Amino acid sequence: MPFSSLCRDVVTLEKKNGQRFTNISASVQRKKIYICPKDEKEYSIEVGDIISRDLPNGTIERYEVEDPGFYSSIGGIPSHYQITVRRCDAKRSVSNVHISAGDNSKIMVHSTDNSINVQITKDNMWEQLSEVIKLQCNNQSDLLELVAEMKGTQGTPKFKEKYQAFVALAANHMAVLGPFIPMLSSLL
Repeated sequence: MPFSSLCRDVVTLEKKNGQRFTNISASVQRKKIYICPKDEKEYSIEVGDIISRDLPNGTIERYEVEDPGFYSSIGGIPSHYQITVRRCDAKRSVSNVHISAGDNSKIMVHSTDNSINVQITKDNMWEQLSEVIKLQCNNQSDLLELVAEMKGTQGTPKFKEKYQAFVALAANHMAVLGPFIPMLSSLL
């Protein structure tokens, strides 16, 4: 197949559940990785999976999947992935997040506001917390899973256990997640 002949790199797919798929033919680009699976059912690629490749100098490049980009076959083009990735060692872009639990008016004088304003209420707390995690935290899949578990156990004895696990995991992100803690702890 001419399309798959462009895949001259060999990568390993590390799933979030621990599964590993090795010796996958791919074409690794700066922010994209192209993969033509031999069998569409062999594996699936999901957001948060890690794709790595060994370089000739002995180093290993690791990429986090941001968008799997699966395309079904059409005409002579086989089913393939056009995966949007981010290098795991790349610095994330930082934007300022302003979180308030009350009115959040502010005054800007001769400046451009590139910040993100988050207004927390009991009605939108879970959605706002998830959004802040997606924007600002690097181990977001684990944190988002705990947010879903806290939301699901709210009002039950299990909530305390999920809350404590969340606070422990979120410790490195308290600068952006700290404003949520009073509202979350009020649910204990």
